[in-house]
Amino acid sequence: MELRNNTNELAEGYLLHWYAIKSVIGRGGFGITYLAHDNNLDRSVAIKEFMPEDFAMRSESSKVLPKPGKKEKLYKWGLRRFVDEARTLAKFNHPNIVRVLSVFEENNTAYMVMEYAQGQDLSFVFKKDKKFTEENFLDTYIPIMDGLSLVHEAGFIHRDIKPANIYLCDNNAPLLLDFGSARQSMSETSKPLTSLVTFGYAPFEQYNEGTGKEGPWTDIYSLGASIYFGITGKKPVDALARGGSFLDNGVDTYKPLSIIAKGNFSDNFLLAVDNAMMFKIEERPSNIMFWADMLLGKVDAPQLPDYMLNARVLEDATVVLPWSTSNTTQHTVMSKSSQRKLIDVHGKRQTAKSGSGTSKKSRSDTILLDSLNEISKTSSSGSSNSNKIWLPVLLVASVVLSVVVAYFSGAFNSVEHLAVQPVGMPVDSDDDYQRQLLSQETKIRKTNPSQIARKRKLASLISNAKREFAKGNFATGNEDSAYYYYTKALEMDEKNQLAKDGIYNIENELHALANKAYEKNEFKKSRVYLAQLNFMNSNTEEGAIIQEKIALGQAKKIKQQKQRKAQIKAWLEQASVHKKNKRYLFPKNKNAFELYQKVLEIDSENKLAKNGIDNIQQYYIILFNAHLASAQLKNAEKDLKAMRKISVASPILKGMQETLNSYKKKKLAKAAVKKSKAPKRIVVKSINISDASKKVALFKAALQERNKRKIKDLSVFVSGREQFVDQLIQQYRRYAIQVTGLRLIPTDNEVLANIQLADLVDINGNKVIPGNWSRFKIVVRYNKKNDLSVYW
Repeated sequence: MELRNNTNELAEGYLLHWYAIKSVIGRGGFGITYLAHDNNLDRSVAIKEFMPEDFAMRSESSKVLPKPGKKEKLYKWGLRRFVDEARTLAKFNHPNIVRVLSVFEENNTAYMVMEYAQGQDLSFVFKKDKKFTEENFLDTYIPIMDGLSLVHEAGFIHRDIKPANIYLCDNNAPLLLDFGSARQSMSETSKPLTSLVTFGYAPFEQYNEGTGKEGPWTDIYSLGASIYFGITGKKPVDALARGGSFLDNGVDTYKPLSIIAKGNFSDNFLLAVDNAMMFKIEERPSNIMFWADMLLGKVDAPQLPDYMLNARVLEDATVVLPWSTSNTTQHTVMSKSSQRKLIDVHGKRQTAKSGSGTSKKSRSDTILLDSLNEISKTSSSGSSNSNKIWLPVLLVASVVLSVVVAYFSGAFNSVEHLAVQPVGMPVDSDDDYQRQLLSQETKIRKTNPSQIARKRKLASLISNAKREFAKGNFATGNEDSAYYYYTKALEMDEKNQLAKDGIYNIENELHALANKAYEKNEFKKSRVYLAQLNFMNSNTEEGAIIQEKIALGQAKKIKQQKQRKAQIKAWLEQASVHKKNKRYLFPKNKNAFELYQKVLEIDSENKLAKNGIDNIQQYYIILFNAHLASAQLKNAEKDLKAMRKISVASPILKGMQETLNSYKKKKLAKAAVKKSKAPKRIVVKSINISDASKKVALFKAALQERNKRKIKDLSVFVSGREQFVDQLIQQYRRYAIQVTGLRLIPTDNEVLANIQLADLVDINGNKVIPGNWSRFKIVVRYNKKNDLSVYW
């Protein structure tokens, strides 16, 4: 078998129309299922792509192409079947059937867009939770059967029901998936291609595809097999093997649940499952809702025929169940929710439409021979190992099927009543339970169609209302709300208790939500819930109390907001005064920084307070650089301490600390050199104001001209200043330089000056109001070589 690989998957972020692929959430022999995001409606969806990896591959352009060989015909057939599945599903709107939102063709393949539900399939649930009670089974399968009744009435059957195709959502709602094998059960034009079956879950007529004998009873068999697996942990004996045993010795090798699981479930429930698993079509229930009544104990399940109770099977029927209960129930136990579901759907019980006349000649041999021919052709041209594996299986199956079909179609007259007959046709059987079964189904068929339609409509409205209630759409004023559906139900039946209870529940929920929002001071949200109550004309005393509390709460909130704004304004004004007087951090309790912090504690997004703290931080950064430039290392150390208090960014502080440490080392080294070379000490020239003024003028001109080379030649930079020059030249087209405070410091043999950048115009031509960063100090002194330089 060829290995699957990730190259066949669409990449994360790939766009299909307006759907963005997020990840792969499942894959099978015929497709890959993705989790995607609907960019139009802003929601998650599941997208199933037709990608049969055994005979197709993805090209570099993302197109899906048949693999080399005679695979094109098979690919086109599968693609058509995939699109048909989507169109089949789109016809049904039921909460327990996966909903198809869209289908489209792209990349030489097709895509089915479905609602995305989170949960686990039953095959996983059965393994994880082995103690699945009868109530659990009913809660899971009754809603699925209700959905299938819609499918059957439309003339379709699923054909691939198994635990892996039943999804248990996170809210415990069951969902029937994968209608890839669904088709019209009454069609006589089905092409006799290889029948797609799942061993253990498919009845015998599915191996005999194309004879027109498939119908609702086919899905009933698969549902029974799924329950069988859930109870025993094992698949039932495959129908093909049962047919072979019938042929050999007239014995059905099926091990009845009513025997192997007796005592763990009610007798009628187990017998109902056994009846669904009957080998012969005419011995199974033909209407799915009739079988639902049987499971629920509303209809007595017929006892098993003698040939299923033979000694050989009973001796071999000892099965150790995955679990066992001590309390034996003699009646069907079900949850209240299931009882309500039964009341909702009971009026929908209808007999499925019978199939057209059966063909006298079975086509199962043709089906398998067609398969063998196809496999032999592909094998000769270098097919995958999977074909080689299935070849002997299909050879054996073809022989068994040919004989068994002939056996059950009357070729052997020694065995009576084994010919499979379509439901609705007379059955030659003297069994009392068969006549009782047909009599009960006849009563259902006589039900007034208009009453059935009315009950179905009511059940659909109630179901839709519950779904919208679960979504939080209570009474929004449009069709997608629980209140809308409940009121429509009451228009049809003014005494409908489910609808009345539903509206009562909506009122209680809205009251609770409105009160909860009020307690969180979410007054706007609370008013939204009250508006929905008003829409429902629900003028309750509780609603009026909440409304009054909201009014009082809002008045209090407005008052608090006004007080808070007044306090913030006062603090900002005081902080501005402190800044002007350079009281940035000191004295304690009387400085700008502490007031800005108080403002941000009340209003964390206040821009004035944030800007104020930024300015204080910039002030200390500039002061630190000035102290470094003037070699005032102790003051620079104090500046760093202050900056840690006002939360200057760690990387900046780290860089400044490193620069300070470097200056300290240089100072120590300079002192050591100075000490060691004292006799050879170079006498540094005494600086005068005239020479210093000329150097400052040159510096000003170079900075004004934005001439980086000249600035560098004249300057001795402290850490970060060279980058400052680069940014200044890159970001501003023009600026003016103002020099003030030129003064001689004889004791330090240096001249200090203040520099102010003004009239700034950025590269876009916009005038910029400079901040504190535009003011800095420069120091003019002689270096070791007695060259006059600008330190900054």
